[in-house]
Amino acid sequence: MKKCLLLFITLYVSTQCVKAQADQSFKPFKVTMGLGKVIDFSQKAGIIINWEPSYTIAQHYKLGINMEYAHRYMKSVGSVVYTFDYYLTQSNRFRPFAGMGIGHYIMNEDLGCSGGPSTNSTLRNTNPTGERFRIGFESGHLRLAFEYNFIQKTYVSDMDASGKTLATAAYDNAYMGIKLGINIGGGLKKRAK
Repeated sequence: MKKCLLLFITLYVSTQCVKAQADQSFKPFKVTMGLGKVIDFSQKAGIIINWEPSYTIAQHYKLGINMEYAHRYMKSVGSVVYTFDYYLTQSNRFRPFAGMGIGHYIMNEDLGCSGGPSTNSTLRNTNPTGERFRIGFESGHLRLAFEYNFIQKTYVSDMDASGKTLATAAYDNAYMGIKLGINIGGGLKKRAK
């Protein structure tokens, strides 16, 4: 279902590109570099570093690839997410947007737990695919976004020597963040006099 939705969005945006690329008043290619803060109500907050090259189509649609590193309390999350943003206006002074993405998440966890004396091995199980939803705005070359990353939980199981599960714990990976970025490129095209 997710692949079908992504394919539909890609095809729709491609057809819009053919119709409106000639009238576009913004330069299509830009790179956003930003810093942010993890908003986590149950644990200590962390930091986000991201880099996203993108291409704007027909002034309202932006396709990109977001590469991000988020460090949280006892946990780090790296991600590569294919993104789609929709801009609500065409003004360069204030351009609100809403977007979504789907991609690959890698969790590096130091969860502070260790098995007891009967534990022979520890098994970690995480689904690396996740989704991202975001809203925000751009003003000139500045970008502010609120994002929520839906990532499935990591299940950690302690096993004995015979392979029997002794205990299993679940750890939440989803996180919300606020990010401030700078757009390089993507500004208004110069009008011919």
